Amino acid sequence: MAVTIKMHEGFDIDHFASKTSPEGENEIVNGGLNGGLNGGLNGGLNGGLNLQDQIINQIKQNTGITVSQLAILIGVPKRTVEREISTMKDIRIKYTGSKKTGYWEVIE
Repeated sequence: MAVTIKMHEGFDIDHFASKTSPEGENEIVNGGLNGGLNGGLNGGLNGGLNLQDQIINQIKQNTGITVSQLAILIGVPKRTVEREISTMKDIRIKYTGSKKTGYWEVIE
């Protein structure tokens, strides 16, 4: 059975362990796959910063950034960014102005 896997740029399939199935075909071991995904999510390109810190860093670089842009840059779903922003609003960040022309401010 042939399997095609689409991978993101920079993904290293050799990093994951493999085993031989009874049919003699290689398959990815779930533990290796899950470990790699969790490591990437927790410590990936942003040096292991937590999600709120990643959002704040992006806001500092671009105060007019949208939630959709944040989600793409950080690599999480838009709803996840919305949820984190709702917990940080008026404590760590605030939005000033209208939806169309407003901007984010970091409070800390």
